[in-house]
Amino acid sequence: DQRLRLPVDVATSLGLVAGCQVRLTGTPLWRFTTAAQPSVWQASEITVMSCPSGCTPATHLVINELDYDQPGADSAEYVEIHNPTASPIDLTGMVLVAVNGLAAGATEYGRVSLTGLLPGNGYLLVTAMGSTVAGATLSFPEAMQNGPDGVLLLGPGNAVIDAAMYEGTIGSVTLTGGTVVTIAESASIGSDTGAGSLARTPNACDRDTPASDWASGTGTPGAAN
Repeated sequence: DQRLRLPVDVATSLGLVAGCQVRLTGTPLWRFTTAAQPSVWQASEITVMSCPSGCTPATHLVINELDYDQPGADSAEYVEIHNPTASPIDLTGMVLVAVNGLAAGATEYGRVSLTGLLPGNGYLLVTAMGSTVAGATLSFPEAMQNGPDGVLLLGPGNAVIDAAMYEGTIGSVTLTGGTVVTIAESASIGSDTGAGSLARTPNACDRDTPASDWASGTGTPGAAN
């Protein structure tokens, strides 16, 4: 009979979903009718002990894996787009945008136009300039920045299909030309500090809670995480 009260941005930053077990520190306890309501106002007041790992695949295109930094020379940077549905998806009019998370406001610093059909359960790899990844068919005209930055998958009319912000929270992005798009999944997916990648875990998981939907992995470009 307890209900945790906290701001949405705190819940999102911690990746909280139904079924998580948490420990609260020094928080007030309220009551609404018969339900006790412990309240948290900032992330420092809550420790996430565990969260459920089960997650059904998304029903739309997802940015599924990302490797934006490697030890030494960055020669294998890539973004993996995945179609987790059983039917092909037409990529006409879609773009993958690289985001520079400047303190003064996030902006676009590069884009790749997508075309053709992505088969059901298929993968599309986009590399960064100077990188080589087996199976990649497209490349950004720039190297990927190390963060806080991100990537956006946009549809016709700049509709946000999916987003992956890393090393920091980015709530909106100014595209080339001045259009501003709002990012619902604005929380960081984490930091790519090793030889592997950041990947949706399990494959294609999208609960709109980036901190718990993504994890560090060994890197599986063009295949399931």
